[in-house]
Amino acid sequence: MEKLDQAVNLISPTFKKENFEEILKRVKPLRTDGHYLYPTDERGNHLQGFFLLDPIVKHPDLVELISEDILKWIKSRAIDFDIIFAPAQTGVKKFTDYISSKLRKKSAYLEYLPSGRFGDKLVEGEIRPDDKILVFNAVAVQGGCIGNKLPKLAENFKGKVVAAATFAKGITPLIQETEKKYKDNFYATIQIPVQVYSPDTCPLCQKEVELVPWTKLLEKI
Repeated sequence: MEKLDQAVNLISPTFKKENFEEILKRVKPLRTDGHYLYPTDERGNHLQGFFLLDPIVKHPDLVELISEDILKWIKSRAIDFDIIFAPAQTGVKKFTDYISSKLRKKSAYLEYLPSGRFGDKLVEGEIRPDDKILVFNAVAVQGGCIGNKLPKLAENFKGKVVAAATFAKGITPLIQETEKKYKDNFYATIQIPVQVYSPDTCPLCQKEVELVPWTKLLEKI
């Protein structure tokens, strides 16, 4: 297996390398091999490798390290926003609660389903017309949340998305499109080399590698 510090790229220029290495070594969030179903439903994609948020958020000091770097980026870019909008995943909320409390900003949350998929409604907070919004997800492997789901729902409420942020970004075309859209108003701490395939084009299926629901990984934490 690849060394973790070679498989993951540190993107943020302000996040200390020693902190980056500490996260990877202490909690081992990245699986560089394996064949995982995400989300765990009939429309889920197949991932070669996986990055788990759950072991990170069990350590408040790591949540603080990551959140503080996001705060540095927000302040350096002078990003003016009213609401941080994120999925209502327990681990993700630990970051958004930290950031919103430090900046005294409001937060709103999108429905999050046990499969890992996002719903179509707000479950907490509100978005009002003309609200300026920072969309956030702690791990954006495919980019569907910060690149599609959150911005579209924000627009439905007539809010304006001004920036997007994540801790770990993937390498999909949608991630690249999101970067181009927001430019310097897009933040990521690290980039993870997780390949994403549709079920009908998955090379791991052709090799008959066992397909495992990503939620199985949570049982080992």
